[in-house]
Amino acid sequence: MLLFFGISATNVLADGTETLGDPSISLSPGSGVVVAGTGMETQPGTININVPGTVKQVLLYWSGGGDNKTIGDNIVTVNGTPVTGTLIGGPAFFYTYNINYYFSSYRKDITGLNLVSQGLNSLKIEDMDFGGDENNGAGILVIYDNGVDNAEISLKDGIDLAFIDFPEPRKSTVLQTLNFTPDTVSRTANLAMFFGSISSNGRPNSIEVVTGGIKTVYSDLLASVDGPQWDSLNLPVNIPPGETNLTVQAFSRDDTSGTDLPASLTWTAASLSILMTNPAITIKKYTNGSDADTAPGPYLTTGNPVIWTYIVTNIGNVDLDNVIVTDDKGVTVICPKTILAVGESMTCNASGTAVAGQYENIGTANGTNGSKTVTATDPSHYYGKAKTLVTRTPGYWQTHYVEADREWAKVVAAGNALQCGAPENFIVNNTPGLEGGFWSSISYETNKHKRTSVDQARMQLAFQLLAAILNNQAFGSDPGGTVLNDARTNFCGTNRNAMLASKSLLDTFNNGGSNKLFPTGYINGKADPKTSQSVAAKVYWNQPTLPGIP
Repeated sequence: MLLFFGISATNVLADGTETLGDPSISLSPGSGVVVAGTGMETQPGTININVPGTVKQVLLYWSGGGDNKTIGDNIVTVNGTPVTGTLIGGPAFFYTYNINYYFSSYRKDITGLNLVSQGLNSLKIEDMDFGGDENNGAGILVIYDNGVDNAEISLKDGIDLAFIDFPEPRKSTVLQTLNFTPDTVSRTANLAMFFGSISSNGRPNSIEVVTGGIKTVYSDLLASVDGPQWDSLNLPVNIPPGETNLTVQAFSRDDTSGTDLPASLTWTAASLSILMTNPAITIKKYTNGSDADTAPGPYLTTGNPVIWTYIVTNIGNVDLDNVIVTDDKGVTVICPKTILAVGESMTCNASGTAVAGQYENIGTANGTNGSKTVTATDPSHYYGKAKTLVTRTPGYWQTHYVEADREWAKVVAAGNALQCGAPENFIVNNTPGLEGGFWSSISYETNKHKRTSVDQARMQLAFQLLAAILNNQAFGSDPGGTVLNDARTNFCGTNRNAMLASKSLLDTFNNGGSNKLFPTGYINGKADPKTSQSVAAKVYWNQPTLPGIP
């Protein structure tokens, strides 16, 4: 807007009080607010906006001034669709130059038009006509949800006019107070606003923001940044701990030289979105690599080392300080750091010696953000066995055809053969099938076709799993917990990492008692790898062509 030096007090008329107020509509909850706009002096205008989350609510604002108190424009077109707005401010008298000029502002919730979505958006605005003076511009305010954060969102809108040479209430805008819940830490809020009537001719203007007793003055931010006569602002504002409100006021004022004629302005909306801090932490504890939340957990030989691993993660939306991990049994836990950023994890470790019987200990993670403390716990178990486990390696069963045949027949008779799905799909129910699992190539099928990475993992697991089943049958040895059953399940699945994890656990088990004497009554013969390999049905293990194996 251009205001002339020749305007005098004799032809300036007052007409009510201009101010922003609480909106007559409800606001959707969300993670934050972004605004963007366009000047409408020339049309169509284009609003480009990047929304960093799922759209929850979209409000369209527009304003302008004309030479008749009853003239405004409550209808504009958005991407080809006519939109009728609600008058939220005005017609408010601003100035007289030969005739009186009045300004109005409008708002419309256009969420239901589905014109704005997450990411980059472009809206074409046209058909605005405020009559004899000016079409200021249009802006959209978007409330979004990023799926992580929650924000307190407040809004004031209407129309508030200001020019330094006019008497009050048109000399300055009305101070606006935006309230929020205090927190114990500093936060960054977004102050989003729409202004009109300010030309790009460099005339000065000023915005004062006060919170926590600290005043910040923003000079000359308004200069038709969105196009002639319109500005949208997204201002990051620091909110000190314990603060409950922020005040903002716009001025037609020269903060620099004090000699330049300040700009006139129309203020349409002010929104504050402030993050609600939600500190949170998780801990996951493992005993010798086993996620043993319930008893008995892995079976460990008494006197052997126990390694506990604690994975701690900051799952909140603020950084955590003073992060420590403790154990209820007095175990000393060592962590690499004490500060975790949002989403960051760390691995802590502790060690001990296995004792006899059922053992449980609970890991606890604590962290702070300001005066808030967060805690998480996770138990773990093992069973200490003084009895020495007797096992033999896969290599033993691979080369001892007679012993493997004898013990596997017992496995089949007990209904414990390795199988996936119904027996007619895939089942290891005879010695050729058993030895085929031991003698087949990990990487290639018998036709030299290379196995997939999943099937290579399956073959690695089969090598250990068949031996573990034989060890369990022949010697009554057990890897503990659900390790053996989990391995059977993983063998028939498609999760490569799960297969390799089971393979590792069974490898430890199969080797754990391989140097121990055979129990009384067990008949052991000589190794005969030639015969064992000759009966091996390798073709039976050409995966994944067999039904029942994914």
